[in-house]
Amino acid sequence: KSSKCVSRLICVPLLRVGRRSLAYEAALVVPLLLGIYLAPNLSLWQMTSPTFGQESPRAATIAQIEEIIPDGATVETDLTLLAYLVPQHEVYWVGSAKGASVDYVVVDSSSSAWGGRDVSAVDYAQGTHPGSRYESILKADKFEVARRIQ
Repeated sequence: KSSKCVSRLICVPLLRVGRRSLAYEAALVVPLLLGIYLAPNLSLWQMTSPTFGQESPRAATIAQIEEIIPDGATVETDLTLLAYLVPQHEVYWVGSAKGASVDYVVVDSSSSAWGGRDVSAVDYAQGTHPGSRYESILKADKFEVARRIQ
């Protein structure tokens, strides 16, 4: 056993194993094992899935939503469809359209924006935009589209 002083006040005892210390070995092994343990939780790990890169089973519904909302319409939605709708529409993220006249509200009830709650697009739209009335025009694959009728 020997000790190595990191500073004048702190001395760290080290076991010498050949030319390397036990602390040196731990500094290499611990992060490596931690990385291996945590790897399945990282986004990059999805690339190991056989379904990686395949079209989403909800792609047809997303295309249908894009078709039923006319170009230039004002839409409020969660993050799921935000990027799909921005090129042809004026799009607001849910909760950011206060005071705006929103023509359509699109809800993906599987989105984290709703905290796991089953949300009705009509109820959300009418609660967020008082004085406006909405009707549901599409319900499929956990998506719901509400159109303003008044």
